[in-house]
Amino acid sequence: MVLHTWEQDKPETAYYKCECCKQAISHDKKRWMVERGEWLDEQGEPLHPKTKHVAFHIWAAYSYSPNASWGALAEEFLSLKDDKEQLQTFVNTVLGQTWEDAGETVDEHMLFIHREHYPAAVPNGALVLTAGCDVQDDRFEIEVCGWGAGEENWSIDYIRFYGDLSKATIWNILAERLHKTYRREDGAMLDVKLFCIDSGGHYTDEVYQFSKKHGRRWAIPTKGANIPGKPVADFPRKSNKKGVYLTMIGADTAKEIVYRRYSVSDPGPGYCHWPIREEYDEEYFAQATAEERMKKYSKGHVFYVWDAKRKRNEALDCRVLNLAAIRILQQHRGVDLAKLAGMRARSSEGHERPKWRSPMIIKSTFIADIAYIADTTSSRTVAQFGFSAEREGNRRGS
Repeated sequence: MVLHTWEQDKPETAYYKCECCKQAISHDKKRWMVERGEWLDEQGEPLHPKTKHVAFHIWAAYSYSPNASWGALAEEFLSLKDDKEQLQTFVNTVLGQTWEDAGETVDEHMLFIHREHYPAAVPNGALVLTAGCDVQDDRFEIEVCGWGAGEENWSIDYIRFYGDLSKATIWNILAERLHKTYRREDGAMLDVKLFCIDSGGHYTDEVYQFSKKHGRRWAIPTKGANIPGKPVADFPRKSNKKGVYLTMIGADTAKEIVYRRYSVSDPGPGYCHWPIREEYDEEYFAQATAEERMKKYSKGHVFYVWDAKRKRNEALDCRVLNLAAIRILQQHRGVDLAKLAGMRARSSEGHERPKWRSPMIIKSTFIADIAYIADTTSSRTVAQFGFSAEREGNRRGS
């Protein structure tokens, strides 16, 4: 039984709404209801007569005591709801429920209302694109992010692909979408420089095959490690026995960073931008803020864990994977967002004009990535700088 609303400033008018017909039932009908009620199991079925062991849950709203009238319970709740200690006692003794401390979280609605209109698919501040993919049993959820100086970030795209992940078809669709290019506000065409994909589910082998097929140093399999203090992305020096660069993600560390940046109020280092588009709806932000940082105790020591409380959190996982991707680029591929921002600023102001170059072929994955990223800081496209098809093919190779 759940008590519903009451008239404004009149908690004594609290009533129960029938779960079947949705009609309001006043307190004076309580005794009649209780006398005709029956115990049901969690599936809503009557208990079998031969059931021997049963656990019941009931709370004060069923009591005939005058102190447990629905109005009295509503008044009691209102009088103590702002006092944590008294509220805990109310939850334990009146509601008959266990008390859970509220964890550190972020108001999803505040993030939702701060969405903005992008002037183009990719705003000028974004210098490098990454992607993160959360792998579920029946779908992929992918977010593409743009990164600027100080890891200011722009969510560029959010995609869901549903299908049978044991078949090659949906993996080919994923690859095709990830190779899409995005036009920046200044006309430059950007593509995804690094892609992190979750490999910790039921499709580990398929993730590994995808990485080897599309570039082991471009499509990076990841696995979460909930160990406090672990780096955001522990990229290995060598591939593992399966031939891929399996990267361990410090999930606790990454989520602390992501949540801290949700609270940054002014554009600049760490600020998060989201576009006003259909895919960035209330459900997206509910997922992006699904977890709470909970304080726990063990053997006299305090530690913290992230708890999704059984809520969907795919959007948050995609954010974590994108953070891991940009950290890999900065720590292992030589990407310097501050320098790239400076180069682009000088170019846009006309203080430094890009030099024209003749076509070249670059076969080194590392050098090709850095050269390509540097090119996209100007307004010229790759074709204008003369990079050949052979260079483009090798850029994503192993």
